[in-house]
Amino acid sequence: MSSLRILILYIILTIKIIDNKNIYFTQSTYDIWCQENILSNSLFLYPNRIRAGIYHTSNIKSVVYHLIDDDDNNNNGLFHVKTKHLADFYFFILNITRPFDINREYQNIYILHIQANIITTDGNWTEQAKINLHVADSNDNDGVFDMDIYEKNFTEPIEVQQSLIRFHAGDADEIQYAHILYELSSTFNDTFSLHPYTGELYLISNNNLQTTYEFDIYAYDRHRKYIINNNIKTKARVKLNFQENKIYHQIKTIFNEIIEFKQIISIYKILFLKNSTWNFLNNHQPILIIKIFPFISFYEIFLLNNSSLNSIDLFINQNKIYLNKFYYQEYNLQFLICFF
Repeated sequence: MSSLRILILYIILTIKIIDNKNIYFTQSTYDIWCQENILSNSLFLYPNRIRAGIYHTSNIKSVVYHLIDDDDNNNNGLFHVKTKHLADFYFFILNITRPFDINREYQNIYILHIQANIITTDGNWTEQAKINLHVADSNDNDGVFDMDIYEKNFTEPIEVQQSLIRFHAGDADEIQYAHILYELSSTFNDTFSLHPYTGELYLISNNNLQTTYEFDIYAYDRHRKYIINNNIKTKARVKLNFQENKIYHQIKTIFNEIIEFKQIISIYKILFLKNSTWNFLNNHQPILIIKIFPFISFYEIFLLNNSSLNSIDLFINQNKIYLNKFYYQEYNLQFLICFF
């Protein structure tokens, strides 16, 4: 009989102690998520199943929550908290007073402090907890080019498939919403190609290449264009300046050199004079002398690739042709004379 009384007394004392000490928030810190730019002022995501608030106990008469602003976290009335008593729990419900002021690109986390004013049969109590309100990204930004106008001058000859310039547009959204799609205006699609993902511009044809090109390029949000068929785009202006294309002809010498020249002219009179006194005893003399009229000081003579193969045994010094061998042969010579 005495042992039964002790057991009952122990249970009563245990319940009493629990009632007095369990007036706590379920967590000291709550991590809560909301979406930026939303219409609802109370649409939050609680990432776990732990209730947000305080459990009701038999000695609690009421619980009222409110937010505490401090000097470091003054949110200018952007948030408001309410109390909801359901069954055995006092929930706190966080509300945004101005939903469109929540923008992840300006602030991606808000630190809030919540206080519970608790009235019990044993007196009044206060409890505090911390709220980390994380702002989730939405695809609400368009791509923006680094510059409104891109201009580049090219002073060297340009090869086909050569990269000319790389454009870049940025998006303030997070990575999954920040992919940019680049597009070239249709005016010069036969001359240039713009890589849709890298923004790199290539020359694909140099036929009748002009000295100046001006055109527009566009940047799309790739996700919005492909997924939701949104064609909102930003634009930049491009100006490319090429030097006048002075190279029209190429020809190969017998030594496999590539000679580039602008045009073929016929205003000079060119004479090829054979040295009739040449023999093995005076092979230091030229076998052929080239004279140009009217006289010109700056020119260069090349043996072309379609000369006979034995022409490789000859060498040219200024306007004179010399023989490296000590025997006679027949030579078929094709010359290119370049004037400067």
